[in-house]
Amino acid sequence: MNRSQQPVTFKQIQILFFALLAGQVMIGAVLFFVLTIDGVESSAGGSVFKFIIPVAVFGSISASVFINRYFGEQAGTQANLQAKLQHFRTRNLFRWAVQEAGNLVAIVLAALDANTLLMFWFAFGAMAFAMARPSLDKFLEEYQLTNAERQELELNP
Repeated sequence: MNRSQQPVTFKQIQILFFALLAGQVMIGAVLFFVLTIDGVESSAGGSVFKFIIPVAVFGSISASVFINRYFGEQAGTQANLQAKLQHFRTRNLFRWAVQEAGNLVAIVLAALDANTLLMFWFAFGAMAFAMARPSLDKFLEEYQLTNAERQELELNP
């Protein structure tokens, strides 16, 4: 059985989300501590990054919401539970990738500017990312599962 034929479970989607979130938080924490070490000097405050970072973070959050709504219109049109789970996974992967990109831009630009205050925008983006957590209740509501599909999902979380 190749990878594309392996069944997708809801638990796999949740693990993927937490792995992405943990990776962002760890990178952000390491960078923050590196920037707070004595000897790292911040730029003079006239950096253009203080304008680019909020645009990147808010832009990625807005794009994420748009992607979620676009894919959400197709929710529930799949034939079976595996197709619905695959669609839900793809929908969230696109959404998370866009949000993570904005957060990583914030991290990189804050590092280039050596400015810990710019890390606030990363924290804001990480909180928005955390709010995109996949929930079983939301999946059940949006994908209109039949009783048989609900039972199958409960047996194979």
